[in-house]
Amino acid sequence: MQNRGCIPASVINLIVILILGSLIISGLSISTHTWAQRTTVLYLPVGFLYASMPVGMLLSLTFHLFNSYLEITHPPGSLTTQGDDNNDSPSVSIAP
Repeated sequence: MQNRGCIPASVINLIVILILGSLIISGLSISTHTWAQRTTVLYLPVGFLYASMPVGMLLSLTFHLFNSYLEITHPPGSLTTQGDDNNDSPSVSIAP
């Protein structure tokens, strides 16, 4: 039976990568344009505060790319458990 309303994971991964890339570029633009302004009390550059967005999105993009790589190299269902007669706990191995 086919799921016709299901979006492939590769399409979702591509959309997430594009959104994160767009947020990184926008965040860098905002940060550089407001770098000359200073905060009221601490006199820090306002762009420094806005720089948290592209940095956080870059970390999210790195995490997402790593998870996408794992999903491509080890698709769901490729992990198998093999029980050992001498040991009660199963060992997990990746099927070839």
